[in-house]
Amino acid sequence: MEIRVLASAVLLVVCIVVCACQEKEQPLTTSQLRRELNRAMHAMVVTVFEMFTPGYTPSHPASSCEEILQLAPQSTSGLYWLRGTDNRPSQMYCDMERSCKGVAGGWMRVASIDMTDTSSTCPSGLRATFTFVVNVCTRNIDGSGCSSAMLPVQGVEYSQVCGKIIGYQFGSTDAFEGSVRDIDATYVDGISLTYGSNPRNHIWTFVAALHEHHSQKDSVCPCTDTRWNPPPVVPSFIGNDYFCDTGSEN
Repeated sequence: MEIRVLASAVLLVVCIVVCACQEKEQPLTTSQLRRELNRAMHAMVVTVFEMFTPGYTPSHPASSCEEILQLAPQSTSGLYWLRGTDNRPSQMYCDMERSCKGVAGGWMRVASIDMTDTSSTCPSGLRATFTFVVNVCTRNIDGSGCSSAMLPVQGVEYSQVCGKIIGYQFGSTDAFEGSVRDIDATYVDGISLTYGSNPRNHIWTFVAALHEHHSQKDSVCPCTDTRWNPPPVVPSFIGNDYFCDTGSEN
């Protein structure tokens, strides 16, 4: 019994020694050593680059996505650290490829809502509704009135807004119908983008009219029906910063 145990122990030791010998690394050749050194140097350069380039670390945030792209033109779209008005860093998505308003890349994404994606949800304040074989975001109330959704920018300053809105006609849309000309009231059937509060400032409005030959003057787009002279009145705070479209009268 003792011999057997001892024999087992000897075999175990031999096995360990053999395995250790098999796993022993061979000396690197000159070309292999050069590749390893180049890989290590590249990693060091990337680390130093990210440490000193604004936007790559929370300790060194950038003032905007545009600044990151200007200092590092090879930057790709993704999450970066931006500095808000309170100097706190916030991680925001920067689109470095999109071209809009003559600006190629360097846009901070504030919101991306794709309701064709079944996993998408509407921003707080709006309600998801399934209609016309698509999911859409609608007002969170029934009847007349409006609903608002806040799209936070985390205190990051911006000078331009670029985006795309797709609207679907539902029921009777009335464009600028009514005498309300107050930015804090219900002044349009459609979607309006504003910023700030007290006062609220207008950015852009999508106006939904019912059809081109509606009997109510303020329910048509200002430029579609020549019967009205003067044409429907656009609230002064909107000016020319809007797009109006008509749907089907059926």
